[in-house]
Amino acid sequence: MIQRIKDKVRRDTRNILFRRESARVHYNPSENYYIFSDPRGGSTWLTEILMRILKLPVIWEPLHLDYHPNLRSLNFSWRTFLQPNDEWPALKVTMEEVLSGKVLNHNLCHLNRPGDYKQTRHALVKFCRANGIYPWLAKHIAFNNKPVHLVRHPFAVAVSQMKQGAWDHKFEGIEIPSAPFNSYYLQHQEFLLSLSTKLESLVAYWSMGNALILKYESELIRVYYEDLYLNPQKEVQRILDGWGIEQKVTAKDSLTQLSKTTVDFSLQNQLSKWTSYLDQSQIKSMLRVLEYFEVDIYSDNPLPIRR
Repeated sequence: MIQRIKDKVRRDTRNILFRRESARVHYNPSENYYIFSDPRGGSTWLTEILMRILKLPVIWEPLHLDYHPNLRSLNFSWRTFLQPNDEWPALKVTMEEVLSGKVLNHNLCHLNRPGDYKQTRHALVKFCRANGIYPWLAKHIAFNNKPVHLVRHPFAVAVSQMKQGAWDHKFEGIEIPSAPFNSYYLQHQEFLLSLSTKLESLVAYWSMGNALILKYESELIRVYYEDLYLNPQKEVQRILDGWGIEQKVTAKDSLTQLSKTTVDFSLQNQLSKWTSYLDQSQIKSMLRVLEYFEVDIYSDNPLPIRR
């Protein structure tokens, strides 16, 4: 009880300080550095690496419904998918505010101190729920630095989500949201309603978001989680080179330090451990989802498919 009170006092104090700080901060959203990924896709790990190397403050999950105060009032959902020409002026204003540093609070900024944000011209923005709106964001924000698209095997993502606990709810089928902005759901409604397990639904959500963002491959720096795990120095250097940052990545940059959200990390089988949690019938049904959405960068092998 005492600890909860202390935590609340600390959080409230930080929120006051961050609100004051936001008046002194103004980033150009086009100039920030962005990471797009999936929940349990490795984005926390990569963000913490890049934050340490570049000494940049982080805007953490600006699409999290509990972190940004305006999203729920806009009826934005955890699984929103937008097309480039969707007209949503209120969301555009909201995104411009948060990405320019005008919405700072303890949750969005929990990796940093209040004073960190006024000391830099850019921020590092971490998304794990924005793949599905990337086409819309790309139209409304001119990304001057190629965003990183961190992609991890969908079966590993789904298993990790199940084990993490936040997705530990009874599966009652995929809910097709009401209008507006549900055209993507309606396009695939028959297939989505045919899914009978939570694992299938998690792979479907992964596939829907990645099917959209993968169409913009030339505009992105695609990083496979599996490559990042096997050779972090090479992959992080590739990101910095893609951003035009003349800085060499070395072994001193704590590339293998586990992220704060890591659970059940195994050095021996991190990339393949999901195979021990799935039987062949589950894998077959999940492969059917990938095939339906024409996502061909992964199969039943733990490593990505090279083309």
